[in-house]
Formats: sequence, structure tokens, C-alpha cells
Amino acid sequence: MADPGTQHPLLVALGSDAQALRLLHAAFWASREQGRPWVAVHVERVGEDGPEETDQARLWLEEAQSLGGGALWIRARTLAAGLLQALRQTDADEIHLGLTRGRWPWNATLQ
Repeated sequence: MADPGTQHPLLVALGSDAQALRLLHAAFWASREQGRPWVAVHVERVGEDGPEETDQARLWLEEAQSLGGGALWIRARTLAAGLLQALRQTDADEIHLGLTRGRWPWNATLQ
């Protein structure tokens, strides 16, 4: 748990699509307005991300760092599991998500 004197970071979840840049900039401005740190996270779903998606996601995380944010790469079976792990690791109390047209992000595989 974070020290009461420190602010919880804002967490922004990034995919590999082009809209991620817009989401990065929104998180940057929100964190500046609120005077708090921010962390970009990409959740690599095991067996689902191809090389192009992986490369693009790495570029978005590098962009987050160039804007002064943190960067976190998590491997998980589902997006939800990865985001929970990111929330625990960063002690964030707010998360920003984007939505890719035609794809529902909460696709969970239960086995």
C-alpha cells in the first residue's frame, strides 16, 4: 500500500492499435491536470499477440516514457487478469481504457 502522502498513479491500458496514441496523450494531460504520476501498461495475452502487435505495443510504451510516464508490460491469460496485476503492482486508483472498433476487450477464456 502506498504512503498516504504519495499520490496513486493513473494507469492507462494500451493496445497495439493507432488509437493508443490518442489515449497516451489523454493520460498525459489528465496526469498533468491532477498533478499525479501515470503508468502505461500493455497486457500481452498469451498466445494471442503476433509480432506486429508486440512491436507496436513496445513503441507505444516507449512513447509513454518519452512523455514522462512509466511503462509496464504484463503477460496474462486475459486482459482482465493482466489489468488486475497492473493495478496491484502500481497501486493505481484510476484506469483509462480505449476501445478498438469491432473488438470487445473483455474476451475471457475460461478453462
